[in-house]
Amino acid sequence: SFATLNLAAGERSIQSSAFIPALSYLKVGLSMLKRNELFSSELYDTSLRLFSSIAETELVNGNTGEVEAAAAIISKHALRVIDTFPSQLSLLKAYSAHANYDKVISIGFDLLAKLGVRFPKSAGIPTIVRDLIKTKMSLRGKTDEKLKQLPNMENESKVAAMRMLSFLYGKCYIARQDMMP
Repeated sequence: SFATLNLAAGERSIQSSAFIPALSYLKVGLSMLKRNELFSSELYDTSLRLFSSIAETELVNGNTGEVEAAAAIISKHALRVIDTFPSQLSLLKAYSAHANYDKVISIGFDLLAKLGVRFPKSAGIPTIVRDLIKTKMSLRGKTDEKLKQLPNMENESKVAAMRMLSFLYGKCYIARQDMMP
């Protein structure tokens, strides 16, 4: 369909860092879908990829409001939490660009909770020591070589959680040092 062709052109333009043409392709692709086709079972993936790519492109173009709009549409229609991840990450990057770290941290930890990762409200010394001991116990007897031979993480929710944790670390260091070890 024309929507899929425009999606492919938009994604290719993003890969080439041609964000303004990418946005044009993506919006044309979106306009090719009827309202009742958006997020329908046949066009779910196409709709999701169009809106996620629009969020990413609007982020690069500096349009935080448009990133928010695309992320909101995805959040409303997504079948799984993991489907919202790319647009939510674009949204958090947009907020981060405006130094809105408290909002970034709040939304980021809410998303982590939805992905099944729970954190205490603050990391006091007892919590840190307890978790350090747990980690040492689980790593006892494992050499660097054994750890290197472990299979790659393939659970997409866990991979997304790791990406989110990595993204949030610097923001917590700046705005919420009480969360830092």
